[in-house]
Amino acid sequence: MLYITPLETIASGPAPANRDDIGLQKTALRELDHLFAFTLLKEMRKTIPRDTLFNGGYAREMYEEMLYDALSAEIAKTGRLGVAEHVERQLRAAGKLGAQPTGQTVK
Repeated sequence: MLYITPLETIASGPAPANRDDIGLQKTALRELDHLFAFTLLKEMRKTIPRDTLFNGGYAREMYEEMLYDALSAEIAKTGRLGVAEHVERQLRAAGKLGAQPTGQTVK
């Protein structure tokens, strides 16, 4: 369960069809970082054995997923994971992203 809510794109309204919106590209790349960090945290949790005293059940699973979502959102905001930046560089080299001034990366 990943709670992706790109409020920036909703608040800005629909973009004109003839314009490359760099803001949407940045949001998509940031969400890619978010998804990668979320998946990483969930998979890392699977390696730790569950205790039998506090089994938790469904409520614990929901809490952990919301915790991992919040943590992954903060990790994605920093941009230090580097997945989005790497993908952005590859897409720019392939000519798949709109023009952006040099020296500016996703953050």
